[in-house]
Amino acid sequence: MRRSKFISVMTSLAMTGTMVMSAMPLTVNAAASNPLGLAITADQTTFTAADAGKKVTVYVDAVGSVAESDHVGSVEFKLKSDSWGTLDPTNLIITNENAIGTDKGNVVKSNKPFNELGTMVISKWDEGSEKPKKAGYAIQDYANIADFKGYSDEYCPAVLIMSDSSKGFIKTDASYGKHIAEFQITVPSKEGKYTLSLDDAKSMICVDGSFGSNASENIASPTAKSLTFTVGSASDPGTDPGTDTPSIDVKPGDPDPIASQRVYDGSATLTIGDGKAAVGEEIEVPVYLELGSDVKEKYITGIAFKTKYDTSALELTEVYEPEESALSDGALNASVDTGNILYTFTVADITVDSKYPMCILKFKVKDAAKDGDYKIDVVNHLYSESDPIQIIHLQSMDKTTYLTPTIKQGTITVGAGSSDEHLIGDANQDGKVNVRDCATIASALAKGTVDSLKCSICADYNKDGKVNVRDAAAIASALAKGTIKTN
Repeated sequence: MRRSKFISVMTSLAMTGTMVMSAMPLTVNAAASNPLGLAITADQTTFTAADAGKKVTVYVDAVGSVAESDHVGSVEFKLKSDSWGTLDPTNLIITNENAIGTDKGNVVKSNKPFNELGTMVISKWDEGSEKPKKAGYAIQDYANIADFKGYSDEYCPAVLIMSDSSKGFIKTDASYGKHIAEFQITVPSKEGKYTLSLDDAKSMICVDGSFGSNASENIASPTAKSLTFTVGSASDPGTDPGTDTPSIDVKPGDPDPIASQRVYDGSATLTIGDGKAAVGEEIEVPVYLELGSDVKEKYITGIAFKTKYDTSALELTEVYEPEESALSDGALNASVDTGNILYTFTVADITVDSKYPMCILKFKVKDAAKDGDYKIDVVNHLYSESDPIQIIHLQSMDKTTYLTPTIKQGTITVGAGSSDEHLIGDANQDGKVNVRDCATIASALAKGTVDSLKCSICADYNKDGKVNVRDAAAIASALAKGTIKTN
């Protein structure tokens, strides 16, 4: 998969020593959150043409307060430029007076060798610049890599700071210092706007508070801001002064302003499960993603949508990623207040396994809810509901493509359901109940496609809120006895 070179470099460095942190397996646990935000700052961001060639120091800062009780075991991020080869971060170091530390003090100030501290930097160093000789962390100079020809999305500057059980969890303290890391940029000679951003910013959170436990996971940073440098009066790299592109004022619910520019190169189906609950009960609804047969490169780089449902009857209380998830190498971010759900890549492209849910929606049936069938739908999270949800297939500096989505709504049945009659047991929806319905259920169970049945309410013959082999057996028994139910 793409971006694998960056991962392999980080992995090879991490394996040069025997870190205590390496005993921490990655598991998915929805209880974790990441309190450590990150931001890029600089003393100067606006320059004239006369500043071309000037060296400027840029900083990566901690945002917010982190205590030992937050169980943060590591901090990791990469630097990205929208103009590789023109604006390249170089000479990246972890600062001496570091903004993060542990109960044993500053993480960087240590006389322990790298294989005990577990802290590393990957960067390109300007010719003649001397790398600092620190025992506290290892430095990989990209210029020493045989096939390195310049910064790219694969070869980009990166920092990994890992604590271990001997030093304790990471925390922030004003007495430690102001910055986490610093690097340099050279002011470009061409007028324009140039942006640096933090990418794959995340921390490992030890959910149960124990190093080396089986409850640790990488969680994306809640803040990962970008910083734009302006040279002269132009607005974009490579443009002439006075050719600024006017900004577009788009409000939530407005049509997608660049809908005609989006390129679609395949299809995907998002299927929302069904369920049944009584007033006051909670119910979990799975959401599945399946890539179409026309998708040549079988992965995505992100997916985003907004959950739509009847708020008078249902309340979305939680969104989480199950332990056996359809999506790999990504970070789930969700808000129960807005219903927005985003899943973005962290260290690699996201592979999709359609037999597992990508996320679980947990609803509570409100006390005021009436008996009925309530549709669960998803819509575009940024623009008009008539615009398709965004499933980003390929993403790079010069090309982004999307997948055309098909949405299969789910239904939560409250109480006796709606007044519409269902032919209970008619799993294949041919208007009658017979042995073919038993076969339809059995086939769906074997393929893991139960939630794709045309009417899962009909297939749930014993009305226990789920479709399984017991329903096929109950239908077969009722056929033999001549006691098929009709609603």
